[in-house]
Amino acid sequence: MKIHHHHPETGAYLGTTDAQPDPMEPGRWLIPAHATTDEPPEAPQGRAVRRMGEAWELFDVPQPPAPPAPPSAAQLRAWAINARLQAIDAASARPARELIRAQALGKTAPAFAVSKLGALEDEAASLRAELQGMKL
Repeated sequence: MKIHHHHPETGAYLGTTDAQPDPMEPGRWLIPAHATTDEPPEAPQGRAVRRMGEAWELFDVPQPPAPPAPPSAAQLRAWAINARLQAIDAASARPARELIRAQALGKTAPAFAVSKLGALEDEAASLRAELQGMKL
């Protein structure tokens, strides 16, 4: 004898197995909780079977949402610009500390720090201008 199992909460059809004979009463079969001898209907494409109360029913299987559109070339460029601007900020820390230290000690700022900060700021300004002109 075949028995058909369903989920205890959702009623979703889980599968079919052979019933086990009842060792206490020959000729009878053991039917566990959340199982029935009622055969479920075949589910066509896009539908599934569940047990609701005393009957099987077909229901529509929810479709997954459509995947998001891939990013445009402009979005990819904007992300790259923002990543580079963050890297420029990080690279500016050491030369800025050198300038602040020299100023605090009343000394002349190291030429490498002034040059480095100037180059980084020029690059950042160019990238910010490009980003501002983009249509996203």
